[in-house]
Amino acid sequence: MGNFSGSDWCPHCEDLDKEVFESNTFRLWFNKRRMVPVLLDFPLYHPQDPATKAQNAQLAQQYQVNAFPSVLAIKADGSEIGRVEGYTKRFGPDNWIQAFEQMSGVM
Repeated sequence: MGNFSGSDWCPHCEDLDKEVFESNTFRLWFNKRRMVPVLLDFPLYHPQDPATKAQNAQLAQQYQVNAFPSVLAIKADGSEIGRVEGYTKRFGPDNWIQAFEQMSGVM
């Protein structure tokens, strides 16, 4: 699961982290699916290693990510299964999980 985020400038990214990714509901769901979390961060105010910055930019281009946050379900071979873009505050982990499952076919 690739999480394209602007960790230090994107309020919706911060909300998604706090309200969903840090919740017990999400953690239990995520662990049952044996997914691997990958943070692809695009900070504006905190320094980032040049190699990481270049890699993240290349992946954003490859997967045509133009909105933050964007969370992609990606198979081990690199093919995209689905994505959820954006986040509505107070949408909550249950609604987010349902939306992600519907968009990506993850069950």
